[in-house]
Amino acid sequence: MSEGGSDAEKSRDLSDHPGWFGWGYGDGRGGFVLAIHADWPTYPCSPGGVHGLFDLAQFPEGTRFEPMDDIDRCVLFNAYNYDSKKPHPPRDPWSRDAFQVAIWHEDLLRLRKEGLISGVTPISHREWELRRRIEMGWKRGVRYFTKDD
Repeated sequence: MSEGGSDAEKSRDLSDHPGWFGWGYGDGRGGFVLAIHADWPTYPCSPGGVHGLFDLAQFPEGTRFEPMDDIDRCVLFNAYNYDSKKPHPPRDPWSRDAFQVAIWHEDLLRLRKEGLISGVTPISHREWELRRRIEMGWKRGVRYFTKDD
């Protein structure tokens, strides 16, 4: 890409988007590349394997995981209570001495179903979308459309 490219050209440049890029969404045999468009300190491996359980198992029993962000079918958690000196979530969850774990929605649901984790509540895609909109300031009953294209 040339340096003088348009904004549309620049937005198509994969190097302009932080996130995980890899093969193997879903069945593990490859198929297409999924990019997580988040500037996170950690990213999950491809979904469908035991990566989520492996990432959680790096922490001792009793560790708590608080959701920080939810983007592109993944949740970023902040870990705390893994040390008696750190029983509460850190004041700055983005600090260098905070620990984070990112896990795919589908892996969380599978681990819950298998009884390996607790605290995960399945919701419909519609409920998830409503929560996201409310998070962004959307109010029910307000019209957000104009006559302009």
